[in-house]
Amino acid sequence: MKNTILIAGVILGVAAVAASPNQARAQKWSIGPHVGYNVDASEVNLGATAHIKLPAKIGKVQLVANPGFEFYPFVGTGASLFAFNFDVVYPVPAAANVSPYVGAGIGIIHAGFSFGGFSGSTTDAALNLKGGALFAKGKPIQPFAEATLVVNGNATLVLRGGIQFTVGK
Repeated sequence: MKNTILIAGVILGVAAVAASPNQARAQKWSIGPHVGYNVDASEVNLGATAHIKLPAKIGKVQLVANPGFEFYPFVGTGASLFAFNFDVVYPVPAAANVSPYVGAGIGIIHAGFSFGGFSGSTTDAALNLKGGALFAKGKPIQPFAEATLVVNGNATLVLRGGIQFTVGK
């Protein structure tokens, strides 16, 4: 299972960075901070995420790379927990001022500790399944909210909300 998730993640990661710098400058993309909550671990996380249009399309809808980073600042003294997410999302066509999306990708999760002369760490891959929405469609500042199911032996629900700032044209 872990090998399958890792292979799928590598493929999605390559797809997420497939757009050249010239393509990235030629179209709209956004980046911004978020705050999240891991429901199962009862932990708050802080991070950043981006939405970058990819050259790939499904029908007439352009796929969007959705990379991100988050860390858990309150996991405890001597402990650290952070994740890198490499997701691709499909914007669901909508006529309203909301841009819903669904997606999938891979998360690389690192946990470590140091206590009383003992230390250890682990790094694992996980499958991310997500759904969310950008609000204020087409505006230079867009709030967003999303839910991600992180599957790595068990399933964990992570809720996030934040702001995306448009950077490209």
